[in-house]
Amino acid sequence: MSSEPSFPANSFPSVMNLVPTRSQTSYTSLPCSRELRFSVVVDNHCRIRGERMDKPSGAIKFSIDLIDLIVHPQMGGKGGGRLTRKLGNTVVVLYGEAKCSPTEWVYTTQLRIKTGTGDRKEAIRLVDKGLFRIGKWLPPITVRVADSSVKRIKLEFKFTNQQFEYLPRFEIGDVTLKFKDGITLCVDKALLALHSRYMASFLHDAEQGAIIDMGGFEMEAFRELLYQIYATRRPIETDLPRIAKAANAFKADIILSKLTMHIFALDLSIVQKMELALALELDQTLSELVYVAEQRGIWTHLIERGFEPKSLGIEIYHHIICPSILKGKSHPYGTPLQPTWNNFNFNIPQRPFTVPFVVEGETLHINRGILEIHNTKGYSTGNNGELITRITPRIREECAKWDVTVPKLIEIMLKHMYPSRVIIPGRYLRPMMMFAEEHNLRRLLNSLGEMILLEPPLTAERMLDHLQLADKYQHSNLFRACLLRIEGSFKTRVSQLISMRQFEQLPEAMRKEIFDRHCSGWALKDQHLAGIPTTRTFREVTLLKGGPPQSPLDKDDGFGALEEMRSVEAFEAYGCAVAIILQGTILGPKEVWGRGPSSSKLAIGVRPKGRERLSKEVTAKTDFMIVAEDVHSSENPDLMEALEHGTISTRRHLSYDVDPGRTRPLKANKLKFAVRDLRFVILKALR
Repeated sequence: MSSEPSFPANSFPSVMNLVPTRSQTSYTSLPCSRELRFSVVVDNHCRIRGERMDKPSGAIKFSIDLIDLIVHPQMGGKGGGRLTRKLGNTVVVLYGEAKCSPTEWVYTTQLRIKTGTGDRKEAIRLVDKGLFRIGKWLPPITVRVADSSVKRIKLEFKFTNQQFEYLPRFEIGDVTLKFKDGITLCVDKALLALHSRYMASFLHDAEQGAIIDMGGFEMEAFRELLYQIYATRRPIETDLPRIAKAANAFKADIILSKLTMHIFALDLSIVQKMELALALELDQTLSELVYVAEQRGIWTHLIERGFEPKSLGIEIYHHIICPSILKGKSHPYGTPLQPTWNNFNFNIPQRPFTVPFVVEGETLHINRGILEIHNTKGYSTGNNGELITRITPRIREECAKWDVTVPKLIEIMLKHMYPSRVIIPGRYLRPMMMFAEEHNLRRLLNSLGEMILLEPPLTAERMLDHLQLADKYQHSNLFRACLLRIEGSFKTRVSQLISMRQFEQLPEAMRKEIFDRHCSGWALKDQHLAGIPTTRTFREVTLLKGGPPQSPLDKDDGFGALEEMRSVEAFEAYGCAVAIILQGTILGPKEVWGRGPSSSKLAIGVRPKGRERLSKEVTAKTDFMIVAEDVHSSENPDLMEALEHGTISTRRHLSYDVDPGRTRPLKANKLKFAVRDLRFVILKALR
């Protein structure tokens, strides 16, 4: 812990002035403003010395592990001072950069911001705190210093999750792709063939080490496609035009389907989605959008509102839109337009792209590229080049413990490793982790650990199990998740955990961390620090207080019930507020859930900032319904009719949104938990 005194903002100044300081904290001043100095502390003990940077000019960096935390001032004048000129005072942005490239990374961290004057004898004060995400593609944390008295800013980090991946450099592979200017990429031809039948056709006869001329095609676009084919952590939205260009050119069917899924999930209107698909030349996506719109009744609604489909192009209308509408009318509701690509058959060899894979005497035929990116060195090799799995007695015992068979375990594992990314049932996770460790499948082992940490440890036994798995497989993120829960949702059961005999068998370092979080965790009082990362990344700090700037909703007393739910941060992050009306009054959990669905009259009004508050009460036959921002608009006749008659559909899994194209299913009849957990249901609907 830092020896520099720090107190909450509401501490008495007289007391603070009486406390002497023997600070060892290292502060680094900004090159452009030597009066303003910064310090960074990681995990409560690691003080990091700042270094001034040449690029970007005026910034300082704090090097931690695999990334540099960068504090970059926006001081006005030419080049980068727009925020400061607009808002006044000093504005700094906090972000990270990986030390090596190419990489993909996202860190989740608890962050506390402390401020102080230039007098080192005066204590610093805690003025702001929260749970944030920083990453390569995430917006930076912007801090406005709104008080000229602030001369020292201390940033304290506790990382709760670290996702870091080195992207492939494409220097190793069985074929070489040659682009213009002599640039080459070495790739695994089996992996490319799995994603594209077109590429499989011209790679089928390519010998080991063959050089394939890619003509004048752009290397950067194809590399972006490869990042998706190799199943890296690179988000598909990072460079949609290039990925779409390469996927179209080389008929990468699986990636085209992923692009379609991504566009469907965007928070855009159906017309905007069609325009985006058209701009990216994704004919399959446009066809899917029109087909689904017709089947759901959205297309007729658009025409009634005056939409002109021919505005997308006469040829597009006749060759894509009309055929898709006709299929939507003739096919049964819910029938997919395109055949699914996630049904892989492991029993049929596809030479030269598959390799024999022996599991307890049974031979499967698995794509060589899929096995290569997960590591094939952990398997035994037979006389004919087949890969042989080792099923040890420990693996058999673990399978029997969880009532799974070895062949089924391997089948689910392979389906998860393939592009289908099949979700692994919970009872297969622990036997599969043991199999992955035995065969040195580190990539799979990390993925399984991330799934384990999603399990809620409702008992001390399950929490101990998580800690033991984190220790056994050296999974740091699983251990960080346990620590976060110990000061958050699990804090009332930590005493049971500590009293267990097996707890003493954990390494001493782990037990010390657990004791520290149980006794001095930052989230013990404020559960925001153990909840959902905030998206309110613009903060203001003064000498006495800090946090996100006040919005009009913060001043609205009509939504005071949210304070009891401890979810202001979650709702504000999505720019909305929620009012709960039940029988005309706002009631507590007992009164809310004491009534049966037949007598419930519950409306949840969601409104964006700056809109008038919804006041109309809704009676629903469902347990509850989501009412979006424009429910009173005549543009949604079905919803208007339901509101006027006080009823919604008797279907109990339905919620309405402003745009019918963004309707989200919601299991209303499952809403049986405390009011404080209601925010998760509403956030799910808003997404």
